[in-house]
Amino acid sequence: MSLSGLDIGDLPAVADPERKARAVSSFQSFCETNFPQTFHLPWSRDHLKVIRKIEPAVLEGGLFALAMPRGSGKTTIAECACVWAILFGHREFVALIRASEIHAADNWKPSNERSRERIDGIVALIMALDRATTVTPVSKCWYTRGGLRL
Repeated sequence: MSLSGLDIGDLPAVADPERKARAVSSFQSFCETNFPQTFHLPWSRDHLKVIRKIEPAVLEGGLFALAMPRGSGKTTIAECACVWAILFGHREFVALIRASEIHAADNWKPSNERSRERIDGIVALIMALDRATTVTPVSKCWYTRGGLRL
C-alpha cells in the first residue's frame, strides 16, 4: 500500500477556540471541560493541591509521587494529566506508574461523538491513526520531531 493510501485527511476545525485555549494552560479546566461526567463533583482541597502539583510538572517538567485515599480519584486524575500532557504537546513522553499489571494494561482511547466534539481534532487524529495501524497489516506509524508520520 502506498503512503497516499494511508493519508488520514484533514483534521476538523476547532469547535471552540476559547475553550481550547483555557484547556491548554489549565489542567483543571481541561478536566472539567473534556471529562464533565468524570469530574462532576466539586474539587476538594486535596484535589486542588494535586492539580497545583501536576500543572508545573507537566508544563515545566518534574516528578512527584501522588498518594491519596482509595477511591479519591487519584488514578483518574493521573490518567487525565497524561492525556493533557500528550494532547497539547506539553511533554513528548509521559510515564504513569500504576499499582498493578491489570490496571497498567488499561488504555485510554476515545470512541464516541462527545469525545470528538470536546477535544476537537485530537480525537479524530487518534481514531484515524488507530484505523491506519489496524486496518492494514502493512501500515506503519512512527513519531518524528514535529508530528506523527504514517
